[in-house]
Amino acid sequence: MRSFPESASQFLTEKHCEFEDKIMRISSTDVIEGSHVLYTIGKIKAASSWHAANGAPPQDNWRELVVSELIRKAEDIDADAIISFDYETDSIVPIEGTGLQLKRILATGVAVKLSCAARLNGIAQKAGSKPSRDESGLGLILGRQFTS
Repeated sequence: MRSFPESASQFLTEKHCEFEDKIMRISSTDVIEGSHVLYTIGKIKAASSWHAANGAPPQDNWRELVVSELIRKAEDIDADAIISFDYETDSIVPIEGTGLQLKRILATGVAVKLSCAARLNGIAQKAGSKPSRDESGLGLILGRQFTS
């Protein structure tokens, strides 16, 4: 038996907020400019490869790789945006008998659901409108809007 929405707003939310080609909006603060966070899904993390504790990861594009993985994790749990984005160092692990220590860098954030209007705005931006001016200098990462 098919269930019917209890109200017109529930119908609009269910039917008009389902989009393909979503933009994953990322912010280093706890807000997304021009959007309303409906609810928090949970904290997510993605890690670089292990590398010497006194150096950077061996890949030149390690930041892009880590952010791509974080975005994939957010998309897997149906998030519309990531807030409180940051980098941190995972624990340093000593390799016994070698004197070598390894670490990896984590990209962290909180996956959230946005209101329908905010998601429509993101789709419009991807369709050709220019995103709002990015004062942080972070710009667009992997075709996804990044604001702070």
